[in-house]
Amino acid sequence: VLSRNHPEVHEGWLCDKGRFAYDHLRAGDRIREPLRRVRRRGFEPISWEETLDEAERGLRAAGGSVVVACSGAETNELATALARLADAAVLPDAFHPALDRFRAPLSAIREADVCLVLGDDPVAERAPIVDLWLRAAGRAGAEVLELGPAARACAELAGDDPSEELRDAARSLRAASRVALVWSEDDPSGGTHVAALADTLVAEVGVYLLPRTPNGRGVAAAWGWRAGDVPPEGEIGALVVSGDEAAYDPRVRELAERARFVLTTAMFESDLTGWSHLVVPGTSYLERDGTFVNLEGRPQRLRRAVEPPYADELELFTELLLGLGLRVDPWPSEPLPDDPAPLPPRDEGAPAAAPARAPRRKGRRKGLELVRYRALFAGPAVERIPELQFQRPLAQVELSKQDADARGIGPGDTVSVRSNGTSRL
Repeated sequence: VLSRNHPEVHEGWLCDKGRFAYDHLRAGDRIREPLRRVRRRGFEPISWEETLDEAERGLRAAGGSVVVACSGAETNELATALARLADAAVLPDAFHPALDRFRAPLSAIREADVCLVLGDDPVAERAPIVDLWLRAAGRAGAEVLELGPAARACAELAGDDPSEELRDAARSLRAASRVALVWSEDDPSGGTHVAALADTLVAEVGVYLLPRTPNGRGVAAAWGWRAGDVPPEGEIGALVVSGDEAAYDPRVRELAERARFVLTTAMFESDLTGWSHLVVPGTSYLERDGTFVNLEGRPQRLRRAVEPPYADELELFTELLLGLGLRVDPWPSEPLPDDPAPLPPRDEGAPAAAPARAPRRKGRRKGLELVRYRALFAGPAVERIPELQFQRPLAQVELSKQDADARGIGPGDTVSVRSNGTSRL
């Protein structure tokens, strides 16, 4: 797989995962036919006609209590179809509309005087192309600042009296003429904090909220930036799980245990498919047609490179919606963007409401603060590609030297990590 001709996005660069992961399409354990759970017998194959009947029956019996769990790899068209099916969703990423006021091409990072990286997730793991642009900015003379938990740092930097540890960063931001703000961690507020910080700066600002998933921004837009309230407890009528990556979200497993009916689309079996009542073979991004929205907010065409061995998810859910008396247009309603796609104009609407100021830390915290993230080279595709095995992350823990010395831990030692009653060596 080669990179597309979008020089302002990637200058021709493509990571090893994007280049070599295509061969997971031919994995021997790929699910290739619909499966229905049968009491005391596990799963049995069924026809596509039976699949539609079973799915319609389960969704009708849900009585309107339907939740969708998105993987973030859906096309905009599939995400729109799923939004017609349910009244609530579990989304991997959230994007507040206020972020549209600070759209900028990735290449603008290289032109910034100050690049401020907020959050605990390493940028190289979440969006390696952004890490390359940050390195280019540093080589060009930019001041690249990396801070910790993003919401607290944004709230302090947006105020008039930042703490001592953030005072130098605040001074640099006020003096800069061009600023790139990069947010690299999950944010339920959809970037409200970083948009509020950008509003306080006189510099030309570009904001980059790094999604966890390939089309996190497009999927969030299809649902609106808030996706409905998922019932916090009690039984739900039905759960629709869209894609293998959704299984990594612990919220989805908890919902599956509460649902009377679970419909899952997936390429491979997992713990979550074992909880399902109906499993439908899923497709890869290489087998889909439609549109995506990249992390800049730029619409892009996704063209099918390989014909899937069966109907794709969009075709399935379009037929299912018709059976339920709902209509959805499976194709984009507007002309597809040219290649390379233009960056949409900035929305000069109302600024984001400033979030409540985060409480300052008083002195050094006792104990350890656990930060975890999902590495880029993880997931069902990487696990099945021999060429990528050397990239798979080791199970390792990084500690500051001070914390390690205090606990008698040295490089290469085996440690046990414990949290909430679970542990791992």
